[in-house]
Amino acid sequence: MPRRSRTEQQIAHSARYRVQVTRRGPDALVAALPGKIDNEESEEVGRLLIALVDAAVPVRLDLSQTSGLDTGAVAALFRMLRAARQASVPVTAHQPGPGVREALHTSGLDRAMDCTDQPA
Repeated sequence: MPRRSRTEQQIAHSARYRVQVTRRGPDALVAALPGKIDNEESEEVGRLLIALVDAAVPVRLDLSQTSGLDTGAVAALFRMLRAARQASVPVTAHQPGPGVREALHTSGLDRAMDCTDQPA
């Protein structure tokens, strides 16, 4: 496997710090995505989200503190949802703010997963 450059390592570290995962009992994982997910870190964030799907329990995306989704972040969510659909793992977006809700709607992601105003 090729070595990552220092910049790639910093992005990977930032993405791991960015996705805050907690378990909600035996039946769900909550992934909080605070701040704006930008194109630079979206690929690594996507890999981390897909890894959550591998746990084979429902995933709740806590978007209450997410301030924005760049196109790369939308693509990462699409990849995660594709993996979730193939694994029959439900994904729900919780408490997206107006800007994030608009990005979900514009991209069609709001039709690919449940969205709710309830806390994760």
